[in-house]
Amino acid sequence: MRFFSILSLLIFTFLLCGAQTTLWSQIFSWVPAPLLWLNLVVYLTIERPTYTALAQIYFVGLIVSTFTAMPLGLLWLTLFILFWIIHFVRTRIYWHGSMYFAFMCFIGSGSYQVIFLICSQVIENNPTGILFFERIVQILLTPLFSFWMYVVLKKLDFWFRVTGPELEGINS
Repeated sequence: MRFFSILSLLIFTFLLCGAQTTLWSQIFSWVPAPLLWLNLVVYLTIERPTYTALAQIYFVGLIVSTFTAMPLGLLWLTLFILFWIIHFVRTRIYWHGSMYFAFMCFIGSGSYQVIFLICSQVIENNPTGILFFERIVQILLTPLFSFWMYVVLKKLDFWFRVTGPELEGINS
């Protein structure tokens, strides 16, 4: 059952990235796409034990890297830093439900943009631009899609009997 849980997670990541990069640009061509896969990273961070979440985020990063021009090392570094920020907030503030998930997705999308900009400026020879409008739109749109994603991810967890940190202790 664990194998199918991980496989469904990877397939869901692939579908989210495909919808974000292909479907979104066909429907809303001038509006920057929300970071749908980032909601999945936030979900894994707040609903899985620490080491399980890190391993799953590692594989999510592998899939996301095929849909972006971002170097894999930079993506993994950004996701690793983001994981610890979300994990830190989760250990201080935690409640169950979709509103909390949306709140954490907002924090995650804002943090991701800042972390990515800083890491890109420090590491890359040709760093990314500021792109203020695009980043603000992504920060605002990403949490809006968290509500339906929360329902889908909770259903997947139920089907595959995945338990979260609320059952194992929040500091796991």
